[in-house]
Amino acid sequence: MSKRIQYLATILMILSVMVLPMQGCGLGSKDISNQTDKQSTSQSKKHTENSPDNTKTQDIVFDPFFVKYIMSGEKQDTAQKVAADMQTRVPEDYTKITAGQDGSIVATVTEKQRQKNIKWHQEMNSKFEQTFLCNGKKPCSYRYRPYEKDRKLSVWLDKNISKLGASAILYGNPLSYGYLYYLKGGTGPWDMQITVYNCHTGKMVQQFMESQSPGDFDPNTFGA
Repeated sequence: MSKRIQYLATILMILSVMVLPMQGCGLGSKDISNQTDKQSTSQSKKHTENSPDNTKTQDIVFDPFFVKYIMSGEKQDTAQKVAADMQTRVPEDYTKITAGQDGSIVATVTEKQRQKNIKWHQEMNSKFEQTFLCNGKKPCSYRYRPYEKDRKLSVWLDKNISKLGASAILYGNPLSYGYLYYLKGGTGPWDMQITVYNCHTGKMVQQFMESQSPGDFDPNTFGA
């Protein structure tokens, strides 16, 4: 099963439960997504204005590196299998999905479909933040900050976050940023360097590339 399908399954799990209890670090929470969302919305509006005919299609090319190490979940997964998963599971989001001989995936979309995909990933990132970072509880200083064109992510957590919460923030969000990178016109290989800090001390406790992310995040490693 591709990571795309695992990610969607996580989303459905989030929407099917109420709210997960979690504890914060005792500091004020900070919303880091508003500015990014506003910029993305502004860019999206400009792009839409320049492409009024939503019957025209464009190709979104997901690089072979992204397909193999980010979208695929098993060693035997191929670009053809991932493409079939995408087309079967969410057919309304794409006009056509094809796998290139080089291992890339080409998603043919209308501008309306492209904007819908962008909006979906932005909303999911927001839901992840609201549900898993602090769950509306204050005070709390669980937070994350993407930077360098969504190629790096800093996260502040402690051992009180749930395993599901850690996986959502350290796996679900980065995967979504990767999709957004290509949906917004990015080309070539994409990967994200993720750095986890203890939210009490500010000390770095873990760092890894998304393509080499641990299969199971143990919150105990994040410290008290």
